Amino acid sequence: MNNEIILQRLKKYFHQPVYVAQSSEYLQYNDIKTYDFVIRGTEELAGRCELNRWGRLIHFEIMMSVVLSDNELTEEELIDIAREFVREFYPDICGEYELSAVFNMRELYSIYFEKKDDCLQVTIPYVGFNVGVAVDGQIVDFSFDYPKYKIEYLDEMITHEEAKKKFMNHIDLELAIEYCDKSTYINGDNNYHLLYKVNRSAPSIPATGEVRIVSNDDKFDYVPIEYQRTSFSSLYEALGISKYYHKIGEQSFSSGKIEAYSKLLQVGNLEYSMFLPDDHVIKIAYDWQGKVKHILSGEFTSRLTNKLSVEEAREKALDFLFFIEPEADEKFYRRIHQMQPVNDEELQEHFMNDEQSLRLYSQPSHEEMYRFLFQRVQSGIFVSDHFITIGIGKYTGQVRFLQNTIRSETALSHMDLRPKVSKEEALAMYDKALRMELSLLPQFQGDLRVYQPGYLAKFDKEHHFVEAVDAHTGKLYEIDLNDPIPY
Repeated sequence: MNNEIILQRLKKYFHQPVYVAQSSEYLQYNDIKTYDFVIRGTEELAGRCELNRWGRLIHFEIMMSVVLSDNELTEEELIDIAREFVREFYPDICGEYELSAVFNMRELYSIYFEKKDDCLQVTIPYVGFNVGVAVDGQIVDFSFDYPKYKIEYLDEMITHEEAKKKFMNHIDLELAIEYCDKSTYINGDNNYHLLYKVNRSAPSIPATGEVRIVSNDDKFDYVPIEYQRTSFSSLYEALGISKYYHKIGEQSFSSGKIEAYSKLLQVGNLEYSMFLPDDHVIKIAYDWQGKVKHILSGEFTSRLTNKLSVEEAREKALDFLFFIEPEADEKFYRRIHQMQPVNDEELQEHFMNDEQSLRLYSQPSHEEMYRFLFQRVQSGIFVSDHFITIGIGKYTGQVRFLQNTIRSETALSHMDLRPKVSKEEALAMYDKALRMELSLLPQFQGDLRVYQPGYLAKFDKEHHFVEAVDAHTGKLYEIDLNDPIPY
């Protein structure tokens, strides 16, 4: 199939008349040619495709906004549409690939067809076609991944039962409180629950039986906090907002409001957003109950003054924590940082002479911060993803940043923290739902993918994974990883 035939066939997947032109935004290589689909009349870029040296379509995407119709198709119908698209452009080899995974991303389905390995009777992950189909049947994107690979077969392999036993030997359950929102858990209910969280130290089991342990680099140590009285009498004092500051704006939202303060009488293009700081502005976000949830400072400070030590900054963070949470010693643990990161200014200073250093540090800029994280606990049990982060200016010692992710103190205070399901019972429930499936596990050796047989954890539904067990009811909470090879 030559390039012209492919390009003409792709035109029918656009709802408006388009013409084709070689892409000017991409370098054209001998082995890959990139083409743009442009709407006639408006000259808008509607889509793009890539063809390899053998006249094969390897990438296609609709780049204009997709307008969905009311005709929502079933999953089976969408799979047939994706399969027909593959057959249209790869009629000679489409029979070598079979459906391997379907991911429902609400308005879009991502459908994988992967090459079948006849020896093990499994598909080869990431070797094949991925077709994105909107719920009304529109083709949205397509890619064909055909890497160099080899499969290293084994003379002997452990059984599914042996793999399951090894997998379960590397499962640990940790008691935690979690807000089970529907966007995280397939069967969430937007309420707090006492859960046994599943920790896996071996996400897959090689068919050799030699288990590879995966270290958890995100694991931190925490220590309790001792009670102390705060020295702050007001929020403004903690932020350094004096009589020389002006309230330059306020905007209300359904979830609360944002206030802005500055020494300047006005600033240009003030953004009522807590994602990025505005120069010379201190922004404070409150929730609907008037509780401070976020602080973001864009104050400028020169770096010629003496810098606080980490210990001094930590004391100031604790001082502010007890101002906003008078019972912080009962509600929070402090995260311990095993090592201090290299500061940008210290790295620059190492490579600069005194004159260069003086010139750099005399230039005002957003004040750098030490950040401290305080983990929410309830009767010593961690509340997942609930914490307060406080940033202290390295030079002024003032609060420059606050992030409070706690959803509902009232709900937490009324929780029953006595498990009705033991850890052993929860493990048995997890074990009953678990099955191990033979697969090919990839490793990378330069440009070559090397696959070896191994086993992956599977549950009732494809790509649904049990992440927690309810400590009161035994309910299994599931997530959708949307990935052929999880973890």
